[in-house]
Amino acid sequence: MAIGAARLGEIEPRERVGAQTGRKYEYQYERTARAALGLLVDGPKHVCVYCDWHDDYVIEIGEPPTCYEFHQVKGRKSSQGPWSFREFFGVSKTKAKTLPKKPVAVRLDGILPLMLLHHKNFSTACAGLAFVTNAGLDPILSEFLEEIGRSAVESALTATARLDLEHIARAYAAADPQIASSATELFEWLRGLKVHIDQGHLENVELALLELADVVVEFSEIELLQRQAKQIAREIVGKVWTKVAHSSTVVPTPEGTVATRQGRRRCGIAGHPESVRPGV
Repeated sequence: MAIGAARLGEIEPRERVGAQTGRKYEYQYERTARAALGLLVDGPKHVCVYCDWHDDYVIEIGEPPTCYEFHQVKGRKSSQGPWSFREFFGVSKTKAKTLPKKPVAVRLDGILPLMLLHHKNFSTACAGLAFVTNAGLDPILSEFLEEIGRSAVESALTATARLDLEHIARAYAAADPQIASSATELFEWLRGLKVHIDQGHLENVELALLELADVVVEFSEIELLQRQAKQIAREIVGKVWTKVAHSSTVVPTPEGTVATRQGRRRCGIAGHPESVRPGV
């Protein structure tokens, strides 16, 4: 990684919503809690999980100078179906066999455009992006992302995929602020994108809690009853809520201060070192 790349405490997040209500926000906190529990088994790779700071959660990884993986979490009711091409990219898939004369406008409610700004803001300190959802992807979107992922070079794409890539890239290059400068840059960023579908439960609160409780039992060094595991899971989610609700962090601020106020480091997860403790 190049020395001098921006750090989390040096750039103002694009939004700082603070504590919010609603099941979709609880779902985000649950996925953040699950990521924090993952710190217990991943050795030195995962250093800290930051809650609602620059994205729904950010995982700091590696040895100093560390890098960041930015995770966008979107809950979706089953009645809404899978995520579409337009919803994901903020640009509809072109139906023509050639590019339009002018680039299309990027819709502000698209998922990916704001995520890609992390590459602009953090340069080589951005290790990658991840989209986390309880829903699935429309087959057209899924097939496009899969083709990008398995293509080592841009020229290996099919004609249809190359047209779609160029269509999106032209829209992103014309946006203000610019999202991506070229199809080549967008291709490289998309190859590093991770998409996690069918994660957790949005509409069934009990199943959502049981999932976290099962992870607590798996990582625990002592035998736990289900009610004990569920209580610990509730407290872990509560810790995330506390971090999200913290709104007094100013920018710029030292890295350690951001980790203390917005993050959760490897040790002392959820305040239960006696039952859920890192093996370090």
